[in-house]
Amino acid sequence: MLRMVITSFYNTLIDNEDAISMSTMLEIDKLRKNNTLFTICTNRDKDEVLYYNKDYPFIDYIISMNGNYIYDVKKNTSIYKKALKKSTIKKIKKIFQNYELKYYKEENEIYKIEIPIKKKEISIINEISNLEVSSSIFKYNNNLCIEITSLNTYEGIKYLLKKLKITTNDVISIIGNLSEKEIINNIDKTYVVSNANKELKSISNYKTKSNNLKGVEQVLIKYNK
Repeated sequence: MLRMVITSFYNTLIDNEDAISMSTMLEIDKLRKNNTLFTICTNRDKDEVLYYNKDYPFIDYIISMNGNYIYDVKKNTSIYKKALKKSTIKKIKKIFQNYELKYYKEENEIYKIEIPIKKKEISIINEISNLEVSSSIFKYNNNLCIEITSLNTYEGIKYLLKKLKITTNDVISIIGNLSEKEIINNIDKTYVVSNANKELKSISNYKTKSNNLKGVEQVLIKYNK
C-alpha cells in the first residue's frame, strides 16, 4: 500500500524554469485523494517550497535543510529540528576562514553551511571528519561546493516515517541530487531523474525522465493507475 511519495525539489519536481506543470499537479492531487501523503525534501529552506503551495495546496510535509528541519504544512508548524551546534559552527569558521561561507537558517538558527571550493582544494573536506557532521559535495558554477549539516537527508525522512508509523515498503521516492543518495540505500523504490548526476543514476535500479520532461509525473501516473 502506497502511503507516502517523497520527491526532491530542485532538479526534480520543478523544471529549469522553476515551474511545476498543471498536469503534474493534477497527478499529485489524485494521489492525495487516495490518502497518500506528498512530501518534498530540499537542501534549501522551507519557504522556497511553500511559495509554490500558496495558490494550489498540494504538500503535506517539507523536509528541508538536508533532513534537519521538518515542517507539517497543514498544521503550519515544525515537528523536527536539528540545527548545527554553535561550537561546531565556530570550528567550521576556523577551518574555512579563508573561504566564503553561506549560512542557511530557520527560526534564526543555522541548519546548513555551504562553502564553494576549487577542485584542487577538495582535500580540505578531510578537516571536518571529526566534527560529527554530515557533508556532501556538489558542482557549483564549474567549481565545487561543500554542504555541511548535522544529519543527512534520509535521517530526517526516517524520523518522519517513524512518527507517522509508515514503513519504507509503503514509500516511493523520486530524487535528483547527489546529497540525497542515502535515500537510495534505504528506500528500495527510489527513482532517479535522467538529468541527475551520473553517480546517483549508477546506484539506482529505478529511473524516470528528466525534470524538464515531467519525470515525477511519469512515476505518479504509474502509481495512480
